[in-house]
Amino acid sequence: MPTTQLLASAFGYDAANVIPTFGAVRLDVRPTIHTTMIKADEPVMRSAVALAILTSFGLATPVAAGRGCRRSARAS
Repeated sequence: MPTTQLLASAFGYDAANVIPTFGAVRLDVRPTIHTTMIKADEPVMRSAVALAILTSFGLATPVAAGRGCRRSARAS
């Protein structure tokens, strides 16, 4: 699933690059930088999460529908 890989890589990027930089920033500047980064990342992360959810449902629906058809065929 490319969408969930994209989402995982976004979280991985944050863990590997963004979080360690907070140690190098003065405490009085940290809230400003954090707020600015969240504002910039919010639309991207929300879009990635929404796309991951939609593709998961999109892939699960045909599988569930296919199983439902097989059950009704067996019952006949």
